[in-house]
Amino acid sequence: MLPNACPKPRPTVKAPKGLAKVNKARKKLDDIRVYGPIARRKLVSMGPCQACGADALCDNAHVLGNDGAGRKGNFKGIAPLCRPRPEGSMIYEGCHAFSHRDPAGFRARFPDWNPRKAARATQRTWLKFLAGESVGLPSTER
Repeated sequence: MLPNACPKPRPTVKAPKGLAKVNKARKKLDDIRVYGPIARRKLVSMGPCQACGADALCDNAHVLGNDGAGRKGNFKGIAPLCRPRPEGSMIYEGCHAFSHRDPAGFRARFPDWNPRKAARATQRTWLKFLAGESVGLPSTER
């Protein structure tokens, strides 16, 4: 037998790998670390915007940075920032989106807003809520 003089052709494109499986227990723990308990998320979304003071629905905005590349910080660094809402004949994009789109413009529009103070105020409100104190949220009764 003679050895094959021609090498076998190799495919130039590798076959795609399957999607990575999600570890549900780890995802649940990471969600709690990042956003806090579900009751805290709802409390933050019902509060007024920490930047403009609007009583619109708010997002849980991470205002104190992150824990590394592509990793959100702890839930204690969250402050409520408003979502997009109608404002006259226009639609205001909301402080949360505005703070990401144009950080310098956001700081210029709200020069007195301090992210550390906003996150601390949110955490104090949460602790008061846990203690059973009134936290000044809008009434849900109709």
